[in-house]
Amino acid sequence: MIRSLPAFILSLLTFQALATAPGTEACNQLLFKQLGLTYLGQSRYEANVATRTPQEIQRRAQHYDQVHQEFIAQEGGLEPARAKIKAKISSLEFAVEDLGRAEIWVQYSAELDQSQIADVTIKQISANIGYGVFANKPIKKGELIGEYTGVISRDLQKDMTYMMGTLDGYYSIDAKFEGNETRFINHSKHAANSVPLNMFHNFRWRVLLVASKEIQPGEQILFDYGSGYWSDRTPPQDLGIKP
Repeated sequence: MIRSLPAFILSLLTFQALATAPGTEACNQLLFKQLGLTYLGQSRYEANVATRTPQEIQRRAQHYDQVHQEFIAQEGGLEPARAKIKAKISSLEFAVEDLGRAEIWVQYSAELDQSQIADVTIKQISANIGYGVFANKPIKKGELIGEYTGVISRDLQKDMTYMMGTLDGYYSIDAKFEGNETRFINHSKHAANSVPLNMFHNFRWRVLLVASKEIQPGEQILFDYGSGYWSDRTPPQDLGIKP
């Protein structure tokens, strides 16, 4: 996501280290170390949340498991359900963000269990913006870019810079100090090529970033942060796209 602090500008030494790192994933994780961040393959609960609300979490898990299983039965099984969803996504007229909650779970839960991230590189854009995320290979519409990982919290008064809300309005995922490549994805309202999707899986809320259109190699991955994010902020002007 958008940064503006000089502390996040890489030194020449860091660039040299990244250039010699073995593979894109290793480069991205090396950058996390250089910035003093913790790389998270999956989100984790803040300690006080996990101990304070175990019964609530269990109830949600049981509820959504029932919803998912009822949807699969209604569609005639898991594979027929996946085939229908795939066909729906491939339609030019269909918007990925219109997938239902059960459809999101059917389509992406297996990939989430493996902490899959698309082949992307984190690159510095400018001193004002900081970093952005760029595709290394084509990403098709509907493909998972990655889970927005961080610390699951109920403290909604924190710094919102790297915070992603969940649909229930009670939890947020904070990637300020812990997260993965998706925390560096920048904003655009008009040039967005990905969308965040919510689902509950494996006892926690998950936010996924999914391609809303075809993304070409070298293209920056962007999504719309929403009007609320910019209510007390001014978007940087040198991103090269309209906010």
